[in-house]
Amino acid sequence: VFQFDYLVEDIVLMGRYPWLQMMQSWSNEDRQLVHGVLEQMELLELRNRYFSQLSGGEKQRVLIARALAQNTRFIFLDETLSQLDINHQIEIMKMLKTIRTDSGKGIVLISHNLNLAANHADKLIFMKSGRILAEGEPDLLLEPGLLAKMFNVELQTVRNPVSGRINIFYP
Repeated sequence: VFQFDYLVEDIVLMGRYPWLQMMQSWSNEDRQLVHGVLEQMELLELRNRYFSQLSGGEKQRVLIARALAQNTRFIFLDETLSQLDINHQIEIMKMLKTIRTDSGKGIVLISHNLNLAANHADKLIFMKSGRILAEGEPDLLLEPGLLAKMFNVELQTVRNPVSGRINIFYP
């Protein structure tokens, strides 16, 4: 991700870079905002550690914190959950839901983990060959006919007894 190893706090501060004027340094407001984001993402105790020393889940939380530090209306995340253990995937999805609820930010997450997305997302968008195939609530999109059209394989669905959402199961 980074050519050089940086401290966690420095990486999150990089999220403030778009707001700096030429030759300007970080302000007290920038540092306070970053402190709050580090606290929100449960990274305060890691702020003086190097990125290379973190676990995969911790690294993803740092990158999300950097996006939060930009203080924009929307956060775009591309495959943030890939290559993470399921416990870290669930943890990050819960954090993202809290961020959305508490801040009102729109969050767009690209993921190939349809069950995890179905259990946590408000809306899904299916894309195939660079085009939107379908969009809507997870329970409406996770329909065997649409899934067959999307993936060229017959899949079955079942209501998850824990989340209450439709999930895919594989033959």
